[in-house]
Amino acid sequence: MARLQGTEDPKKGFGLEYTLLDIKDEDRDDQTKLNVWILDGNTIHSHLLKFAINEESFGDCFIMICVSMMEPWNIISSLNKWVGILREHIGNLKVSNEKLQEYKKNILRQFCSYLEPDVLSNTAHVAPMCISPSGNHQPNGLVSPKKLSGIHPATAALLSSTLNSLSETASQPPPVINVEQANISMETNTDENALINNLGIPIVVVMTKADSMGALEKENQFTEEHFDFIQMHVRRFCLSYGAALFYVSVKEDKNCDLLNRYLQSRIYGFPFSQTAYVVERDCIFVPAGWDNLKKIGILEENLTQVQPHSLYSDVVPPPPSKKAAVREPELFTQDDQVGCIICS
Repeated sequence: MARLQGTEDPKKGFGLEYTLLDIKDEDRDDQTKLNVWILDGNTIHSHLLKFAINEESFGDCFIMICVSMMEPWNIISSLNKWVGILREHIGNLKVSNEKLQEYKKNILRQFCSYLEPDVLSNTAHVAPMCISPSGNHQPNGLVSPKKLSGIHPATAALLSSTLNSLSETASQPPPVINVEQANISMETNTDENALINNLGIPIVVVMTKADSMGALEKENQFTEEHFDFIQMHVRRFCLSYGAALFYVSVKEDKNCDLLNRYLQSRIYGFPFSQTAYVVERDCIFVPAGWDNLKKIGILEENLTQVQPHSLYSDVVPPPPSKKAAVREPELFTQDDQVGCIICS
């Protein structure tokens, strides 16, 4: 998060930390601020979620779950742990079932209507990726500046004008998604595993310290197949929750700016032109709505030394503990690589 803020000397907090992220509209020389809550990686602080995600803010929240490639054996368990905490917290909120279904419909609508940026440019159509459950869409796809909440009025007016202009001049309409019932049928090429765990809130999974792969090869005898196996499991997880996926490295400055731009696109509807990228192992980018089991299956087909259906813990076990000859005092440090970040 410090990298997204452009901070050289980040100050680490404990429990639930609050900060602001500058959002700039370069064309209009305008800016606003994005509220950010950073929950400590220790689950003992999970009860503090109530201050960041409540009945009033739920529809405006965006969740970022951070896990570290430095300890890949903990990745899947950490992801399951945090979505479990998030699911329980959402279940305890006093959000009506009707409104929660609207939130889920909106997540599905965004997921199913995803188009690669090159397709969008060819059709001159921009599909705003709204977070609020309803009211952000006017008849005929027009967007009202009043409905673009959280943005400076000047920025909202600019976005409204741009989106409405592109919508009116679009040569081809976007695909129609049938989301009239709570049990939504998907008229797209998504498979049955997509969004089976729809929580009604947008999620992005961030794999931090992607530059650790080289050390894992040297010290833990990891191979390319291990990293493919890890990516396969993480992408399956993301697909089931409709989450985007980023591999980032602050040390090597990989995907940090891209993550920033993607968040702004998802939250504020700013233009975004980067296509999915799954070629280089340490800078993976999978936008929500792009992936499916067929694409993930390509990784499975390339596994020859690793059994694709093996348990994650069997293929990626923790390293054996090292016993020091002289017992040293244990030092406990804050784990700033694993945790939950809420943007609103």
